[in-house]
Amino acid sequence: MNLEDLMYLTVGFIIGGIVVSFNDYNKYNAIPKTEQVQQGYVAPNKIKIECKNWDTTDSLPETYMKIGGKSYILREDSLGKPIISDYEIIPGRVIPKE
Repeated sequence: MNLEDLMYLTVGFIIGGIVVSFNDYNKYNAIPKTEQVQQGYVAPNKIKIECKNWDTTDSLPETYMKIGGKSYILREDSLGKPIISDYEIIPGRVIPKE
């Protein structure tokens, strides 16, 4: 094996790794387009997740979830349990409604 073959092999491994990483990212971070689910559940095609920094008290964004046109703030408690709340924006602050 010469240097040129080794270079092509290395480039192939790098490209293969990028493709595998991209496929794993899409598999676990994409919302399915399923339209029909069991009664009482939200169909995933109605959900949109956004990160925005509307709370200017720091430089980190907050996570928002939009379901069928209505937006909610998506937080977690001290145990990591998800909390979905209505919210209001007062200039410079996002206030969750309990």
